[in-house]
Amino acid sequence: MFLAAGVAALVGAARRLPPAYAAYAGCALLLPLSSPATEGTGPLMSLPRFLGVLFPLAMWAGWWLSRGRLQRTRRIVLAGLGLGLLALFSELTTRWLFVA
Repeated sequence: MFLAAGVAALVGAARRLPPAYAAYAGCALLLPLSSPATEGTGPLMSLPRFLGVLFPLAMWAGWWLSRGRLQRTRRIVLAGLGLGLLALFSELTTRWLFVA
């Protein structure tokens, strides 16, 4: 799920932002994908942590949310999704389950 969102944001950033930003985000995204999985973990276990610091992806997401006729609808849907995920991960954390 995070890999698909990261690749979609990378494609959008490559189309909209300067090439240097897209190259930075692409190289930074390839780094965790090229590392082998260690014992007991999957190869994409820390991908959300690596995607969180890629500012070109956040720049593109901000641009995408602020354009067009559906900007209010997009914001409401994403805010609802974010609140739902916050509630889910908070519940998992209170039950001492692994959240990554």
